[in-house]
Amino acid sequence: MSDFSAIAGVSTTLKTLLVDQMETEVPVILAPPDVPVSGAAGARVNLFLYRVTEDAQLKNQEILGAGNPADYGQPPLSLDLHYLITAYGSTDEDDVDAQRILGDAMRVLHDHGMITEKLLRKKGDKADQPVLDPSLRDQFEKIKVYLDPISLEDLTKIWTALTKPYRLSAAYSVGLVQIRGKSLSTIPKLVGEPPSRGPKVYVPSLHMPWIAELRLRRLEDLPEIERRVPYGRIGDTLIILGRSLGHSDNRIMLGRADATAWITKRWHDRIEVVIPQDDLLQPGPQIATVIFDLMIGYPPEKHAGFPSNQAVFMLVPKIEALNSDLDASPKTLEITGSRLFSPNMECMTIIGSRVISSKGYNIYRESGKIAFDLPEDLGAGEYPVRVRVNGAENIEDKILVIPA
Repeated sequence: MSDFSAIAGVSTTLKTLLVDQMETEVPVILAPPDVPVSGAAGARVNLFLYRVTEDAQLKNQEILGAGNPADYGQPPLSLDLHYLITAYGSTDEDDVDAQRILGDAMRVLHDHGMITEKLLRKKGDKADQPVLDPSLRDQFEKIKVYLDPISLEDLTKIWTALTKPYRLSAAYSVGLVQIRGKSLSTIPKLVGEPPSRGPKVYVPSLHMPWIAELRLRRLEDLPEIERRVPYGRIGDTLIILGRSLGHSDNRIMLGRADATAWITKRWHDRIEVVIPQDDLLQPGPQIATVIFDLMIGYPPEKHAGFPSNQAVFMLVPKIEALNSDLDASPKTLEITGSRLFSPNMECMTIIGSRVISSKGYNIYRESGKIAFDLPEDLGAGEYPVRVRVNGAENIEDKILVIPA
């Protein structure tokens, strides 16, 4: 996710792209056309950011995988940037040279309508380095460049506002730039388990599997324990209750991960499956589905048949141990467990009331281990430690003790 420097990063990326890819070697200037730039006379390309607009479609939408649907969210600021590209020839009398330079620049932007980290420079001492500015490399959305079909009247209004004579120009739009604010989203706390409910009425259709309820048994629980609030970790057992679940051709999908091989018990009204160590399962809300496969054709082949209704459980990080080095300077904390960090999700560690974002994980940033420097002003005391990934927090009670 980019910060406030993303707008400047887009301008720098476009300048780098044009300088690197244009056949005509001319300087590229980032400045309004009415501002004289020292040393920028003669043939050149002027790149002017004249307008910034908010993307209405993504105004209230959180980035996929970066937030919890239950959050009182703070979606990122999604922007479209509008540029005016003007070419200047070696002299003001002959406009052919300027037209040739403008065509060269437009060809480059047409060839590279999407700018990713895979696009590398070809020229200079920075060859083979990414064209994309470092401030944009963690963005979920890719930078897309496209010709903006504004009318001659609108184009003339821009030059009129600049109080400069009209020159042949091309307007481009660049999107999508997303800027993450500093406000943290809040997520409702885990509430107590609800009381037992009364009898249910089941009306299945044919033999289609149907999920009535999800329960959970943690690794440390006794075999008879079935928790009614399905907040689980990798290795915990998910209990699926319902109807028509016991068929041998039923598959279990947890999110996008096929967990059929991890089934430990199967009856007509319940399935017990261990939440597997699969990279497709990351912290946050996950959907459990039972799919009844059909044998169709000759010779018979398995085809996806009737899926059940969907039920949701919350996959949360797991803290196994806290290892602190309080004699070091600065003091450090190492946390081991599972699903403690995911590069494409919002991750943080909360120590007491102190929030340490994943950018502060300066020693380790792995799914099974994170480590970082503790705040220098963290005094003596006992501090609850929580790890939050994609809005989901660990459920273990872990305390960091700093002696006086």
